Amino acid sequence: MEADYLKSRMKYHGTHERGYSRHYNAINRHANKIKDAQEKFYHSKEWQGLRRVVLDKQHYLCQYCLSEGRVKPAKIVDHCVPITFDPS
Repeated sequence: MEADYLKSRMKYHGTHERGYSRHYNAINRHANKIKDAQEKFYHSKEWQGLRRVVLDKQHYLCQYCLSEGRVKPAKIVDHCVPITFDPS
């Protein structure tokens, strides 16, 4: 089944020219002003610094997984209160 799936995926592979995917990946996809503000926050120097400090403190391990006895690397730093609910 996997071979059939990969064959069907490859059917469309390369149908677009290179410039298409490069242009597609460069488009800014913010739905509204709130999402735009959130995006700016996550790319800010303050958030990137805090993120690095938290990941260093937690040894780059997922805290949710650790609470369930699993050890997995972490890439995401979560908020106590999600920014969507309280931007402050």
